[in-house]
Amino acid sequence: MTRDAAFAGVQLRKGDGVILPTGAANRDAEKYERPDQADFTRANAKTHLTFGAGMHRCSGSPLATLQLRVALEEFRRAIPRYRLAELVAYASGGQKAAPASLRMISD
Repeated sequence: MTRDAAFAGVQLRKGDGVILPTGAANRDAEKYERPDQADFTRANAKTHLTFGAGMHRCSGSPLATLQLRVALEEFRRAIPRYRLAELVAYASGGQKAAPASLRMISD
């Protein structure tokens, strides 16, 4: 913090460290309908904070986005028919949240 401030009833002092869990922002039910579901076609899909924002946006985000697109396309080509065997459980640590398990069964 660069100056004393209060946020949501918590007093913050100049010099205090603040961590902003951007992963939690991506699951904000007030901003995203069904935030626990991956929906790449939702109207505001590109407003996520996965790669940061503004001057703090990850410079590698275009490459990471391309890599994910190619990986998903190859997965769909290798396993064209599949369904989730169970819901994905999330594990979080620090500022990252990742699936703790994902089991798929192919038909």
